[in-house]
Amino acid sequence: MNRNDLYRNCRYCVTNGVPRRSLVVAAVVGTILNLINQGDALWGSKAIDVTKLVLTFIVPYCVATYGAVSYRLGLDRAVAPVDCREASGDERITVVIPTLNEATHLPSLLADLATAPELIAAIVISDGGSSDQTVSIAAAAGAIIGFGDAGRGGQLRRGIAAAPTRWVLLLHADTSLPPGWAATILQRVTASDRMRAHYGRLRFASADPRARILEAGVRLRCALFRLPYGDQGLLIHRDLLDAIGGIPDLPLMEDVALARLLGRQRLAQMNLIVTTDASAYCRDGWFRRASRNLLRLARYYAGDQTVRQAADYHR
Repeated sequence: MNRNDLYRNCRYCVTNGVPRRSLVVAAVVGTILNLINQGDALWGSKAIDVTKLVLTFIVPYCVATYGAVSYRLGLDRAVAPVDCREASGDERITVVIPTLNEATHLPSLLADLATAPELIAAIVISDGGSSDQTVSIAAAAGAIIGFGDAGRGGQLRRGIAAAPTRWVLLLHADTSLPPGWAATILQRVTASDRMRAHYGRLRFASADPRARILEAGVRLRCALFRLPYGDQGLLIHRDLLDAIGGIPDLPLMEDVALARLLGRQRLAQMNLIVTTDASAYCRDGWFRRASRNLLRLARYYAGDQTVRQAADYHR
């Protein structure tokens, strides 16, 4: 590590609200650990070990700071320059977006995609019957528009069928992509086996500390089970889709069904942070909505693949 790297890392430690968030983590975690480890001393007659007391607050502060700095460094690596103008015809992609009344979110995603015209051969909007301005927004952006019944599985199948390229990037409409995202996609397309799919690293569009907790849960889920959800995005070749029978035609949980069909060996995480809208979590409560998602997952594994699941999800 040279002097410039050390200066950058130190600057990341003390800017962008990192000290405040780390202090909150240290206060909460340190208090809980002290109550567990020194409860007898705090409530009884034993002497308090001051060294342990202080370290119990310092360690979570350092861990939280390290996590924040690592995240910033990951962003720096994600925006490393790669010339997307070198993409050949075989390396260009089609972006497929299933929509249903996404006029609020779609313009932002289309603006992100417009930064990489050399990489993107086409954008396909697979609409499920929007009653707002979704379709007109997509048309103004020059997207290919398909229509059909609502249900993400079916919408994705129709969108992929309309794609003019072999590589497709599946995104939800409420997704945001970071600067330099196209470099990461091009790197995966040019260097990867066609029989492997790649998903992104989830980030909620919220500064709420509970968002970071849920993001950690997503990372753990993907590390243990290779179970990415659709809001993480998926880069996949149509040869691989053909080999597994395509996207499962389900109204919901098609992402889980797809991950199970692909299996651990054909799924890999790419160094791309995919930010998703957090308004539903803010509205319903972070942990309450996360618990409902776990319940839906349990119902799916128990065999519930009905439209009722999708109706419950969109309430």
